[in-house]
Formats: sequence, structure tokens, C-alpha cells
Amino acid sequence: MYGDITPSEKRLKAKRDYQKYLRKVLKAATKTYHQLHANDRADVLKTVYNINSIRHQLHEKAVELGYVKKCTDSMAVCKWHCCKWHFPKNLNHVDLVMTACSISSEEQRALEDQLAFDNGKYECPLLGEKGCSLSFDSRPLVCSNAYPCFLGDPYHGFLEKQRNGINIQLTLLKEILQKGRATLSEGR
Repeated sequence: MYGDITPSEKRLKAKRDYQKYLRKVLKAATKTYHQLHANDRADVLKTVYNINSIRHQLHEKAVELGYVKKCTDSMAVCKWHCCKWHFPKNLNHVDLVMTACSISSEEQRALEDQLAFDNGKYECPLLGEKGCSLSFDSRPLVCSNAYPCFLGDPYHGFLEKQRNGINIQLTLLKEILQKGRATLSEGR
């Protein structure tokens, strides 16, 4: 079912277009983060830390339910099918600010290079032969706690309860970034 599929030209073109979009948004997100006032940067880091705390709770629940082990054990069969062909198409500035502030300048440049490189195999430009190139805390939210093959009621219910906390933190992060951009445009 999941064999090593050769992607169609249409799928590859869409992937290349998305990679260009991601490079553009990553550069803008990195610039935004680095240009923020020190207090705003500290607020961004605190908010991202809070999001990652919730993300780790979700991961712990997935470990408790056995989803992480099942997912890892299944990779020999599915070969990261979820990551290869279901890469999220709606990543935005906020998602990539979260990534940019979680990695070093050297890692940011390497990520930009990786987004420019067309591996020709997968929709996800972050996926290498050994899995995702980003650490758990640096991955887009959708990638860090998705277990679509094993999603059952206990995990889904826990995920729904945690989603409100994540949404509150994302709203706060957006407000900090908007405030920071407004301050920058006013020249303060």
C-alpha cells in the first residue's frame, strides 16, 4: 500500500512551489524574530516554551498509549508515509517563527539550504533518509504530535483538551509578533 511511490510531475511541481514559499516565509520569519525588541523576543521565547510544554504532554500521552512505539516500529513498513506525502500545506509565518527561534543561526542557514534542495522523493522538504531534520521542539506543531494511523479516543480526547491551551499561546504569539512589527514600522 505504501511502497516507494514515484511522484507525478504535478506533485513534484507543487512540492517545488511549496519549497519556494517556505524559503520565503522562513526568511521573513527569521528576520521578524531577529528584529524584535529584546523584550518582545523574550516574550516569543516564553510563549514558544509554553507551546512546547503542551506539545511534550501530548507526546508523553502518545508514549503512554503506545502510539510512539507503534509509529516507530511501523516505519520499516510505511517508510514515513505520513511525512512523505502529507506534509502540511498551511504552514505560515507564526509556525516558522517558532522554528526560527528554536534553532541557531547556523541551523537556520542549513534549513534554508535544505528547503532549496529538491530531494525529488517526498513532499516534505524536511524529511531525509533518517527522518525529519528538525528536532521535536522545532517541528511545526502538526508534525510533532500526529499519529493518524493509531489515533484512538483516549489520545484524541486528550489532544482536544490540550488544543485550547495551544490556541491561547498561538494567539499570544501572534499578538507579540504584530506588536513587534508595528514597533519596527514606527521606527522605535
